[in-house]
Amino acid sequence: MKVAQSILTGRELYNGLRRQNERAWCSDESYFRTLVKSHASLKIKNTFTTYVQWANKTDQRPQTLGMDHLQVLRNRHEQFARKFEFETATELNLKLDELSAN
Repeated sequence: MKVAQSILTGRELYNGLRRQNERAWCSDESYFRTLVKSHASLKIKNTFTTYVQWANKTDQRPQTLGMDHLQVLRNRHEQFARKFEFETATELNLKLDELSAN
């Protein structure tokens, strides 16, 4: 909540960072992490919040998650996951929402 409030109320403070990331290849992966790390009142925990599945240690891209990963995702503690099959992403997310509501 502190980060979101900081971003919304202190936009002028982050204009330089925003300009720097306009042409960055993976700005969404660095912009918000930079904001969090630069916020003096926040403490960063060294935990993973995104589930990523790799086939092996030499892969450069994560595996694509589909409906066959439903039970794996349901049993994970991370708040986010990447990367989903386009065709089943909506169905998978709806099913996860349904399971977490019960």
